[in-house]
Parts: sequence; C-alpha cells; structure tokens
Amino acid sequence: MRGEPVQGIGDRATFSMSTEPAGPKSLRPAGDVPVTILSVQAVRGQNLATFVAQVLISPSGPSAGQTKDQLISLVRGVNF
Repeated sequence: MRGEPVQGIGDRATFSMSTEPAGPKSLRPAGDVPVTILSVQAVRGQNLATFVAQVLISPSGPSAGQTKDQLISLVRGVNF
C-alpha cells in the first residue's frame, strides 16, 4: 500500500492526496479550482476497503488538511 501511514484504522491504513486540473468534465463545474482527490486504503484481516473523496477546495472553505482530517475521522467510524 502506497501513501502516508495512518494510525488507528484497521490493521494497516494509508492516506494519499492528488489533484486534477479544473475544466469541463461530467459532474464537475468548470472553473479555475482544481479537484482534490483524497483516498484512504485500510486493511483489516483479509478485508481491504478504499474510501475516496473528490472535493473542490475553495479559499473560503475548509483547507485540504482539514478535509483530510474529516475523511480519516469518517473512515475510523466505519465497521468493515
């Protein structure tokens, strides 16, 4: 598993973040704000779960770091 190790989720978990340039695509508004893709992969026993969020990070909203913390908190509460 590639990414930043995350403690407290399953037997092992990693977090990764990337961005895609803005532009016209289905289900995405056109504009200058790139899409940020946040992903958490977690292993528990023989189970593997992948949680992905695609968000637009605006200057007036939560930062990428805050959004990362929110996703990790959400994943910690999932029973898989």
